[in-house]
Amino acid sequence: PCIFRSASTVITMSQGTATASFLTLHIGWVTLALSDVSTASNLILSSTQSLYVTFGVSRSVVIIDPRDGTVDQPIVVTFEVHDQYGNIVGSEQRDVNLVTSSGTAPGGRVNIVSGLGTFSLSDTRHEVVTLSLLDVLGTGLDTYSVQSVLFAPGQTTRIEILDPLDGFVNLNTTVTLIAFDQFSNIATHESRRIGLAATGSATGHG
Repeated sequence: PCIFRSASTVITMSQGTATASFLTLHIGWVTLALSDVSTASNLILSSTQSLYVTFGVSRSVVIIDPRDGTVDQPIVVTFEVHDQYGNIVGSEQRDVNLVTSSGTAPGGRVNIVSGLGTFSLSDTRHEVVTLSLLDVLGTGLDTYSVQSVLFAPGQTTRIEILDPLDGFVNLNTTVTLIAFDQFSNIATHESRRIGLAATGSATGHG
């Protein structure tokens, strides 16, 4: 038989028949059609056939790189079970455990159905969290996938005046203001004008 891996090939017939094999690494429908490579032929070559190439055996659980987010909303982490060529194994149903590097963003069990699973991850701290997998349930699959995700500060909810050091007359005293989100992370994205007033015998502006 003839084995071909490209989109097309030329097959030599012998005694009225020929066989061919093709190899693809991706799932999906494949349509087979004929073409005439001889300019002197008047053959009818309209015959076509289709077949579906399905996934292989489950080899690994992969964490899909999640989009960064903020502490105000959970971040959805997606998991896929792949065969050796990276195709999603649509028949796979099993659980794995998500492990995180943060004590404020705990992981947990991920239920995979039809080769896909999701986990809603929340955090109250501005930080980068490393995500990994633990095969505590004995799936036997490769669970070495690692990703990281950033939890940025949330929307500003308050601005506070840091307690300044006492000063001396005729010397400027520095006053620091800090913007915080709802979880007391510094809102590093904050940029606005804010009024500052002083009462008593002191005067100043900012």
